[in-house]
Amino acid sequence: MEFLGRMMDSFSTAGQDVAKKAKNATESVKLNNQMKANERMIKKLIYQVGMICFENQGKECGEYDELFQEINRLKLENRQIQDEIQEMTMERICPQCGFGNGREVNFCIRCGTSLRNVNLAAEASVPVTHGKTCKNCGAVNEQEALFCVECGTRLKSYIQKETNRRTEEYDS
Repeated sequence: MEFLGRMMDSFSTAGQDVAKKAKNATESVKLNNQMKANERMIKKLIYQVGMICFENQGKECGEYDELFQEINRLKLENRQIQDEIQEMTMERICPQCGFGNGREVNFCIRCGTSLRNVNLAAEASVPVTHGKTCKNCGAVNEQEALFCVECGTRLKSYIQKETNRRTEEYDS
């Protein structure tokens, strides 16, 4: 019975972690797309500045001011978006078990250790080098992943693998 309780706690913790990462990934993609759109607009504006400069043969005119202001506004917006992305990935790392908890959590959801005096830290974006390999695209996913992070294909369930392993152990 205790084993099932620990297994359910483990699944609950893993589920919360996956949900948090999925939310952050979705928001990060949205913000990165906004930054890319801003970069494309900056390139268009710089092109317009160049065209105006060429047409005026370098003569001074106030036509550049609006374009420069818009370029600077978009660059500032991109810096703010980068700061927002960085803030989203901040979490409280448990000093007891090393689990990355959400920024608003006061106690570790894995082991219960108080996190009140733990400073926020950026999530380490360590690439996954072992785990489940997607049969569709070949991407390596975390062991607990249910779906491929690259193409969205359903991966063999962690629960099913664990059940099969335990059944094999029992039958042996």
